[in-house]
Amino acid sequence: MTATAGVIALLALAAVVASLGFLHLEPTGLSPVRNAVSQYGITTFRAGYRVATIAFAVAGLALAAG
Repeated sequence: MTATAGVIALLALAAVVASLGFLHLEPTGLSPVRNAVSQYGITTFRAGYRVATIAFAVAGLALAAG
């Protein structure tokens, strides 16, 4: 159970990094340095931010279960 939870958490965190990397590279009109990450949620790229937040939740739940 613990190993499975760890793998799920790592995969979820990889999804977070990929999603935020995508958002930082796309022409969103936001600066990765000056603007908060949560501001991606009010742009047309909100789906990428939603993927990151759900993946963070999955990682947290997996770690709690492990």
